Amino acid sequence: MTDEAHAQGIPLDSELRPTSAEAQGGSFSWTQCGGDNFSVRVESIELSPEVPERGRNLTVHGKGTLSRRADFGSYVDVTVRVGFLRIFWQRVDICGVLRENDVEVQCPAEPGHYDVVHTVELPSQIPPAKYNIHIEGKNHEARPLACLDLTVSFPVFQRLGSWLRW
Repeated sequence: MTDEAHAQGIPLDSELRPTSAEAQGGSFSWTQCGGDNFSVRVESIELSPEVPERGRNLTVHGKGTLSRRADFGSYVDVTVRVGFLRIFWQRVDICGVLRENDVEVQCPAEPGHYDVVHTVELPSQIPPAKYNIHIEGKNHEARPLACLDLTVSFPVFQRLGSWLRW
């Protein structure tokens, strides 16, 4: 089967798993929503591995600029949809999450440029689907803080190579 993968131009890692998002059938994308009135301007978001895998660690590397102080009382509303169905909604206390997860940025966060790397473990029970995630929040003064739209896909056969023992 490795010959077939190479013939189709699919790169494989040392465990014979496809190494590109396109080859694995997964994807991740993001866009900044809202206007210039938001305090957070995201420059980049990178994932490692490029295609998130259920039950594995995911490292998120984000860069951006904060134009106004974010203090205790800042929050984001997270909405997750599959197609048109809303499957999850939660208001998240940003400062609480930063503290509980020992993220390198803590409240109060002063205006400036930030370069943050954080690793989380993804649950192994994530059903295969394309998830649309909308994140919008306000700072402690009820001013617009951030607005992001993200899309992440978890394919049905994410680790086909290791299941088949290529």
